[in-house]
This record gives sequence, C-alpha cells and structure tokens, in this order.
Amino acid sequence: MSVFPEELPGRERFGPQAAERLTAYAREVLRWNRAVNLVSRAKAGEHVARLLDLCISGFYVLDTIVAEAWTRWAEASGTVAYADIGSGAGLPGIPWRILVEERTPAPPVGWLVEPRTRRAWFLARQIQILGLRNCRVQGGRWGDVRLEEENYAQPRPWVVSLMMLAMGDPEVIAGWNSALPRTAAARPGLTIVRLRGSLDKGETESGIARALSLPGPARRRVVPFESSRGGGTLIVSFHA
Repeated sequence: MSVFPEELPGRERFGPQAAERLTAYAREVLRWNRAVNLVSRAKAGEHVARLLDLCISGFYVLDTIVAEAWTRWAEASGTVAYADIGSGAGLPGIPWRILVEERTPAPPVGWLVEPRTRRAWFLARQIQILGLRNCRVQGGRWGDVRLEEENYAQPRPWVVSLMMLAMGDPEVIAGWNSALPRTAAARPGLTIVRLRGSLDKGETESGIARALSLPGPARRRVVPFESSRGGGTLIVSFHA
C-alpha cells in the first residue's frame, strides 16, 4: 500500500506541511519495518495506516481533554514538556509532535524513550529527516532512564504518553520521579495519556481504572472515539 498525503485521516484539519511530514514518516516506517521490526509485517501497509489514523484522531480528541485543564494544548506548549515512553516506531510521539509543531513556533521539549537500540536509531533518524524541533531520543527503559533538567528555569508540567503498554500509573510515576528528580520533587503536575484501540466488549471505565491504578473519577477520563479506520480509546489521568 502506498501512502499519499490525500489519504491521511483528518486531512482537512492540518496543513500541507504536516501532511507531507506525516506521509514521509509513514513511508519511513514501511521502508525500515523489515530491518528494524517496527510494526506487524502482516499487511504492514494497512497496519501503518490504521495506527496513523488512531494517532491523528486521538490527537484531536486529546486536544479537547487537555483544553479543560490548560486552555489549549498549543497555548500550554511553551510550559509543558513531553515524553513518549516505549516509543517503538514513534507512535504516537512522532505524529503528535508533527501536529503540535504545526501550531506553535516553540514546541514543547520532548523525548522519545525507547529501550531497543535499532528502534532508537530509527527514531533519531526520523527526528533528523523530518526536522522535528526540540525533540530527542533517550535510549533505555522507563524507570532506568534519566532525562535532562538543566535547561529548565522552572520545573514544568509533563505529559507522558504510552501506546499499547500494560503499565499502571504507579509505575509511570515512579519512572518520572527517577527520570526527572528535581522536576518531580517540585510537583508541577503530570498527565498520563494512553492511546489504544476500541474498548473490548464488557470493558468498563471502573475496570480499566482498577487494572491501571488510575486516580478517582474527577482526575481521569476514559474516552472512546471513532476514526476513519475504526475506533480507539484515550485513557487520561491527571496527577498533581
């Protein structure tokens, strides 16, 4: 399957530069998939298209959720930092990064955290060829990595995203405390965002909350959404 800008989901919501970058990224995933093992090799083109659709659609759903806490994602980007943990092929981190950069000339500082060496190489390549600004790769597992803090005049709130990782909030928070001890000690706030496919039959918000040790209902959101190639779910938790 070829990937062209006009085939991208939600194409009417972003400009031509973002479309070109998303298309280039999708082609890179397909180009390097066999060598680096980025996504399933069975019907890889369809798989990449579906994952990209999930990420793009999820971004705009997340935008409305973040708006409730920070006015808007783009307006908060000057003071918010971001990490995509277990980034793998760069999903959702790279598509979200592209869409954020379209909105603001000063995108948030961000990391793509990935323990596997070949995948980390692939992510670094994407940052370079796509021209992603203020974004870097950190090799290692979440919980073992240490992220840079010296450039922060003030500790800033963080958004951490996960895709398809079975990691509860306590483990994510422990990794954040370890990766950024000065920022974490100042308690600037952490928002954990999980992007996954549609809810399974019989799955409930309370069941998900128990499985992932999410905070109470006032500080979490479980939001199913539709997309052009199926559907997905955002699971968002806010920690002070």
